[in-house]
Amino acid sequence: MKIEVLYPKFCNFYGDPYNIKYLSRCSDDIKVYYTDINEKPKFINGKIDMIYLGAMSHVHQELIIDNLKPYKKQIMDFIEKGKIFLVTSDAIEIIGKYILDVNTNKKIEGLGLFDVYFERNLLKRKNYFFLGDYKNIKMVGSVSTFSTMYGDDTKSFIKIIKGLGMGNNNTVEGINYKNFYATYLIGPLLILNPKFTKLLLKKMGYTGKLCYEKDIMAAYTHRLNELLDDNARVIMSDHG
Repeated sequence: MKIEVLYPKFCNFYGDPYNIKYLSRCSDDIKVYYTDINEKPKFINGKIDMIYLGAMSHVHQELIIDNLKPYKKQIMDFIEKGKIFLVTSDAIEIIGKYILDVNTNKKIEGLGLFDVYFERNLLKRKNYFFLGDYKNIKMVGSVSTFSTMYGDDTKSFIKIIKGLGMGNNNTVEGINYKNFYATYLIGPLLILNPKFTKLLLKKMGYTGKLCYEKDIMAAYTHRLNELLDDNARVIMSDHG
């Protein structure tokens, strides 16, 4: 099982690099490749089973879009073949048609992989805990972003139980198409959601136990029960 992590020097916010570090500890058969910004992505040769693009600053979004644009066709081929592509946090914004900065009216062209767009307001950060459902798997985590996604909601990822979602449909969050998953959730996502992690690993052919499975499942259950509590405070802040 071969996993490629794109641009780790820029995509390393919110502890998200531990998504893949954790996966690599689950099986000795997992090989992780780290691709720098000045390197040709390894998935181009077709020998990668999973791509990961993690949390990034809005400052680096244009740089990463420019680096990936020449490979748009190969990215779509990778997705259409049903290989796993996981995108977390504000990295989700580069895959849409564009990002609009509402304060400056600057419009940044995205990769255009999906029919969505993003509006960013750097004067208003949204921070909240999240609870949702993906194919009867409860998903937990948190979000910290200046942006909101709009557009086609037919390929949404998670049905929202508590939290915020798309600006035009606040009942769903993220994007899921075949084995492409993109979400604003941070945490890191795969450590906080072991049931979803087991699903991804199964898709890559691994059906064994997770690293520290008993402990990580206990932590997941505790966090889930806290969020299921009717008195749980979900919105942490909504300010500049």
